[in-house]
Amino acid sequence: MHLSLTAGKTTLGHHSSVTKRRTLNLKTPNWYFTKVKLVKKRDQIKEITKQVESFVEYMSGHDRLVDHISCHHGLTHLNKYLFEHLCSLSEHYDIPI
Repeated sequence: MHLSLTAGKTTLGHHSSVTKRRTLNLKTPNWYFTKVKLVKKRDQIKEITKQVESFVEYMSGHDRLVDHISCHHGLTHLNKYLFEHLCSLSEHYDIPI
């Protein structure tokens, strides 16, 4: 499972700082410092949670197994709060990081 906060469309709809700041488009070399930091922490956590939950729901009933969770640009490993949350999701859904 590959999570993303820096490309593609948000799973949160139009009511979050993810969509207000248009941070899901990689436009500058300093994307992390100039774009992603503008997104509220709670919205980053909600987005990652929704991506994991959506994938788990989509895969339910399939024999295909997920071997690990990763994140685009390693974003979840650059932020302590995101990494801790990812660890919690990993443990809850029994999917390694």
